[in-house]
Amino acid sequence: MNRECEERKNQNIQGSDSLVSIIVPVYGAEDYIEETIRCVEKQTFHNWELILVDDCGGDESLSVMQRVRESSACKDQIRIIQNERNMGAAESRNHGVREARGRYIAFLDADDLWLSTKLEEQLLFMRQKNVGFSFTSYEFGDAEGVPTGRVVHVPNRLDFRHALSRTVIFTSTVLFDTAIIPKELIHMPDMASEDTALWWSILKEGYTAYGMDRALTIYRRPASSLSSNKGAAVKRFWNLLREVAGCSVVSALFHLIGWAFHATVRRIWFRKISNHIDGWNRVVVLLSEFAEVIMAAVIYGIYWFRVYYPALERPRISRDGYNFGVGLKLYHRGHILVLAIYLVLMFIMMKAMQGDKAGEQKPGSRFLNQLLALTLVNVITYFQLSLMKNWLMPVMPMVYITLWQALGSFIISYLTYSIYRGLFSAREMLLISGTEDVDSILSRFTTRSDMYYISRVVNTQAVAVHDIEKMAGEFGNVILWSVSEEEKSRLVKYCYAHGINVYLMPETEDVLVRGSGIIHQFSTSIYLLRNHPMEIEQRMAKRLLDIILSILLIGVLSPLLLVIAIFVKCSGGTIFHGSERVTKNGKCFRMLKFRTVKEVCPDGTLRYIRGGQGLRRSHLDELPQLFNILKGDMSFIGPRPDRIKTYKERCSANPLYSCRTRVKAGLIGYTQVYGKYNSSAEERLNLDIEYIQNFSLLLDVKLFFFIFKCFTGADDERQV
Repeated sequence: MNRECEERKNQNIQGSDSLVSIIVPVYGAEDYIEETIRCVEKQTFHNWELILVDDCGGDESLSVMQRVRESSACKDQIRIIQNERNMGAAESRNHGVREARGRYIAFLDADDLWLSTKLEEQLLFMRQKNVGFSFTSYEFGDAEGVPTGRVVHVPNRLDFRHALSRTVIFTSTVLFDTAIIPKELIHMPDMASEDTALWWSILKEGYTAYGMDRALTIYRRPASSLSSNKGAAVKRFWNLLREVAGCSVVSALFHLIGWAFHATVRRIWFRKISNHIDGWNRVVVLLSEFAEVIMAAVIYGIYWFRVYYPALERPRISRDGYNFGVGLKLYHRGHILVLAIYLVLMFIMMKAMQGDKAGEQKPGSRFLNQLLALTLVNVITYFQLSLMKNWLMPVMPMVYITLWQALGSFIISYLTYSIYRGLFSAREMLLISGTEDVDSILSRFTTRSDMYYISRVVNTQAVAVHDIEKMAGEFGNVILWSVSEEEKSRLVKYCYAHGINVYLMPETEDVLVRGSGIIHQFSTSIYLLRNHPMEIEQRMAKRLLDIILSILLIGVLSPLLLVIAIFVKCSGGTIFHGSERVTKNGKCFRMLKFRTVKEVCPDGTLRYIRGGQGLRRSHLDELPQLFNILKGDMSFIGPRPDRIKTYKERCSANPLYSCRTRVKAGLIGYTQVYGKYNSSAEERLNLDIEYIQNFSLLLDVKLFFFIFKCFTGADDERQV
């Protein structure tokens, strides 16, 4: 223990910028305090100071603390301070806070225990979310500190209003960042439930507490104390509502009922359901998908019976007077079949457009995908109805159907997202990295902190693989990032064998193998990696689709093109700006863009004027590339074209980069559709190769309907 602690002390990051001050009030804890000190010494985060505040308990706690400190190799990090008299837990903690030197303040009760990774994981959590107040889940332990398996889970976040109806923040799990939460606010009042009073007083100032749903603390609770006085608890909570929160009688009663309700629901949910969390997760996703499809089918069914079937039921007579015969006659089974076909078509299109990803996608993105699916299905259905009528059907009812379905989809998307995020916490993940630079990795996952958070980072260069395997067993989700092939192979096999989800950062060869074909002509399956991405019939169909769509869009958008051209011309200079780019097989072409209106400022920077910045940010300046597509230099879907200099530099650095030009350059590609505007060159290459190796016309059609979504994205030119 001494040698290990000495090594850790030598590795400490000195200075108060990352120092954690751990405040432990000690009163009548002679049986527990040594074990509590040892659990702090075992922390994998090393830059801490332990402040033990002796509250004159009249037992041997002080002598035990002194003995443990003198025998510890970390004794320079342990401080013992004494109250002049018994002052209680609240004032003892306040005394410790005043003496604290660290940026971070953590509380730990003298009889509670921390897991060895508690500080490391919680600090990483706060760093990713940039928050000043965090707390974690905790697990009950018996009198010996042995975990009982009963875990109290916590919500993702807690503001003042929601905190008034729940008491889930346990003192020994709290960590403050005084760079965000002023140190003077961390002051416990002298009253019952002083810890909850402190949380509320801080939240009342407008701060938010963020919960980390990982049990990193053991709450030592002997069997004799398991049945607490519910009446006293209700009284304490009522006093908090009235004195600390300042609630009126009516408001306090409302929050008291909410507190009781949340306590009951928490017990039922986490005791009965959380053990099968993955199954319930999938149930919510399926119910959301079912609700979307049924909603769309019901709205279509209403218009079918009120508008379209009556129109189909009438005799079919064309506008020039030709009689096609009697109208359509259906019985109930026929109506069921019509609605069933619509239902199946909607289900398939929702899957194709990824409109079924409840919880995984943000509600706005999911709604857009669903809107695309709804539009496609209704366009197909409209022409089906017209064929049944032998003439074009009224189009406005189908427009109304789409609008009502869009409204329902909007409501369901945001409602199910709220339910999903309320029931399921973000997935905690172990990051296994082969590089020291993890900031860029953390920043990627921070953008979806509602879905994922990295609770621990381990480097394969510093920790043996067999030790990493043991750590992986504690997590349900593991990220492998920039690890060697040998380590990746071993860890993937281990995680798969032990039921651990693995998230991989793919290398280029992984992307190539994923897009290969499979031959089943031998005793084992063989992967075939083709050196040509498209068959001749696919190239012909893709070109035909480009010609049709470009002519159609140029015709539809011609008024907008004319307005922009006039605006640019009136600003002075030429209308179009061309730059030399690289397309299929390394061929150069002149890519057209509207000239964005800008001027050079005195400091040398560019400033957009007269709407030029809005034109560029909205990507409307790229509309002239429709003519490049019609000419054949570009396609609607494909890798974004590089400038000649950039292309040559990247090909020199990585010969595989030239593989991007096995197809024509595109108006949009995987990089734009999936929002990877700030990706590295290697990651962009992987995305482009993934598109090339998995090419299909269906994929092109799907990506085409994301064009207007991408036109509202970030400016892609900065990367090329």
